[in-house]
Amino acid sequence: MSMLRHLRFQAIHHIHSTKAINYSCSHLTKDQYFGDMGLFFRSVHGTLNHIYCAELLWYSRITGRPLTEPTISDFWSSNNPQTWEKFISDREEISKKLLKQSEQWNQLLNDEYNNENQITERFHYKNTSGSPRSAVRGLALAQVFNHATHHRGQITAVLSKCNIIDSSRYPCLDLQYDSTFE
Repeated sequence: MSMLRHLRFQAIHHIHSTKAINYSCSHLTKDQYFGDMGLFFRSVHGTLNHIYCAELLWYSRITGRPLTEPTISDFWSSNNPQTWEKFISDREEISKKLLKQSEQWNQLLNDEYNNENQITERFHYKNTSGSPRSAVRGLALAQVFNHATHHRGQITAVLSKCNIIDSSRYPCLDLQYDSTFE
């Protein structure tokens, strides 16, 4: 399987996983969703905001397009996890924005990247400290999907702790259970 095909598959799975985590989180009470659950970004809401901000930042870096939310860089300099919760304060809005962003990755990989050369090219960007960096586009895209998977795993632990994990409220996120796996 080519790297481009693999990344396209990951993008589709990312949409599926985003829908699943959004649906499952909708079953959390306000206190479970916004409360301090011991996560690095404090709450489920703070963690979802972090995923979204990171994806916006990487989308801008990978595509070379300007950030749609210019204040994102400010979040990385904050030592207060509650800062993340304030980026998008509305629960439904963050769910919609995460899904839209996951769909944008899929669109990018299908509409703009047509060959392996585009995926293996290096691109240049500045990190959150302002230092110049470069990365291979495909590896950066893999990082985006891996990063979201990492944080969805943290949220899954909260869902389990809150007894939300069952087949009707939390579909399995394992790749072999994704309909695109076959």
